[in-house]
Amino acid sequence: WSKPNCAECKRKGKRCTWKTNNSTGDIDCFKCKPKRIHVPKSFIFASTGSILLGMVVIAVFMSILYFRKKQEDQARVDKFLEDYRAEKPARFTYADLKRITNGFKEKLGEGAHGAVFRGKLSSEIPVAVKILNNTEGEGNEFINEVGIMGKIHHINVVRLLGFCADGPHRALAYNFFPNGSLQSFIFPPEDKDHFLGWEKLQHVALGIAKGIEYLHQGCNQPIIHFDINPHNVLLDHNFTPKISDFGLAKLCSKNPSLVSMTAARGTLGYIAPEVFSRNFGNVSYKSDIYSYGMECCC
Repeated sequence: WSKPNCAECKRKGKRCTWKTNNSTGDIDCFKCKPKRIHVPKSFIFASTGSILLGMVVIAVFMSILYFRKKQEDQARVDKFLEDYRAEKPARFTYADLKRITNGFKEKLGEGAHGAVFRGKLSSEIPVAVKILNNTEGEGNEFINEVGIMGKIHHINVVRLLGFCADGPHRALAYNFFPNGSLQSFIFPPEDKDHFLGWEKLQHVALGIAKGIEYLHQGCNQPIIHFDINPHNVLLDHNFTPKISDFGLAKLCSKNPSLVSMTAARGTLGYIAPEVFSRNFGNVSYKSDIYSYGMECCC
């Protein structure tokens, strides 16, 4: 037995072997077939199933986290409202609001935080119901406004009649003011239909000042509004001004001369420089005075 001479076959990139039934020493050149790796179907099915199962587990886990966060948010709001029971305004369900507003039939307007609808309470008191847009957050502005508004009572501050915290629905109910906001009356004197006259404007300006003074000095805890502007001053049938929208307001210590803040708040054009940038000094109750001054200049 001898080894065949495969030099010629190797040069062609092939292998060789003796020819069968060969007595003359002839060889055969052949090309090797690549070995196929056989993957069992059971392994493929198992791998695919594991991947799909993993994706389902991740999806379920993320869903649990999402709904748990929603439940915790609702529980936090409910706890706040439970603690607030002794002095809170009326609490409405979402069904109550639909009844009060006749199915949200008459829309008074819409802003960045939600839409406002006209309605009537059972005692025929006209109300404005503000349906808040942002229900995905932690409800801080909702808690802030309900918590602050329920504790203050002044002729120049809007009164909170009730609120709704029913599942994802958040809403606030106030007295309805037929003359709308001060913004709609800020026109040059040439516009006789909307110009209030200097005497009424002085009356409005004085009322706003009294409302701000009450917030800063008349409450158990001083309140800085941080968003005094014509949109947030409502006028009743006698054009008595009412400061509204306390979503950005902040409760302070007895000495509101220095207030800590983490971010700027307010409306451009009325926001005090120190609220916008700490380079201008410390934030204090004077920030509302600046906004009031800008409002009087309109």
